[in-house]
Amino acid sequence: MKFVSLALALAALSLSAACQTAPADSEGPAEPAETAPAQEAPVLPVKPKVGGPCAYEYSVIDAVVVAVAENDVRLQEGTERAFSLSRAQFPSAPEVGETYKVTKQQITKGTCVPVMYRLVSPPADN
Repeated sequence: MKFVSLALALAALSLSAACQTAPADSEGPAEPAETAPAQEAPVLPVKPKVGGPCAYEYSVIDAVVVAVAENDVRLQEGTERAFSLSRAQFPSAPEVGETYKVTKQQITKGTCVPVMYRLVSPPADN
């Protein structure tokens, strides 16, 4: 409570000093009392932009179906990590072991999605 009272007293003192005018015996209009310079807003750090512009390297890969679920299909390129595609991208029901041509987009510049895949052809003859 003492802190609030002290803060209010300092604010009132500052306000009364700013409102004082020159003595009555001076000539001309009274000049306003000097006030403290306005403080500039603090400069906040700028966060790096996430997203574009991004650049990708495109390649066409052969990917083998390793699992089929209701809404997605898991594929794998050789010994690379498996990835999923939406079941809706396939024109017919894929089967485990089928090989598809897939476009692989690998990021080369920016901070967008690092790798993207898209189905480009029906299954190859196995």
